[in-house]
Amino acid sequence: MGFELPRVTMCCFCFSLRTGALLIGYVSMFSALASLASTSVFIYLVSRYVSDHADNPPQGHTQAEVQSNAVRLYIVHGLQLLGFLFYFVISLLLVIGAHKKQPRYMRHYFLAGAVNLVFSLAVVTVSFLFTGFLTTVAQLMGCAILFYFLLVIRSAFLELEEAARPKVYELTQYQPAPLIT
Repeated sequence: MGFELPRVTMCCFCFSLRTGALLIGYVSMFSALASLASTSVFIYLVSRYVSDHADNPPQGHTQAEVQSNAVRLYIVHGLQLLGFLFYFVISLLLVIGAHKKQPRYMRHYFLAGAVNLVFSLAVVTVSFLFTGFLTTVAQLMGCAILFYFLLVIRSAFLELEEAARPKVYELTQYQPAPLIT
C-alpha cells in the first residue's frame, strides 16, 4: 500500500518548475563548492597545526595523541570531501537535465535527495535525544526545505516526462442519429 507524493505547479509561487529546478541546482552546486572549499581549508589548518606542534605537543598531550587525532580528522574530512564532491556532481546532473529538458538526469538528483532526506531525519531523531529541542527545530526546518525542493524537482521531471509522451486521444463510441422516415 503506497501513496502518491503531491505535485506542485510552481516553485515558490512565482517561478516555473523548470526555473525552480535550475535555481535549486545552481544553489546546490554553489553550496557544494563552498563546502568543498571550507573543508579543504580545515584540512590545511589541521596539517599546519600538526607540523607546527611536531616537536612540542600541547601541554598534557603526547606527540602520538596529536598524530592520532590528526589522522581521525583527516579521515572524517576526507569522507566529507567525497560527500560534497558527490553532491556537486548530482547537482550538476540536475542543472544539465533542466537545461536540456532531460528528466532522467533530474531523477538522479531526486533519488539522491530522497536518501539524504532519510539520513537527515535520522540525524534529527538522534539530535533530539542528545542536543535538545532548539537544535532539532533548525534541523527539522532544513528537512522541510529539502522535502519541498524534492517536490519541485519531482514535479519538474514528471512535467517533462508527460510533455515528451505522445498524446493519447480517447475515442468515444459512435452513435448514429435516428433515421427519419
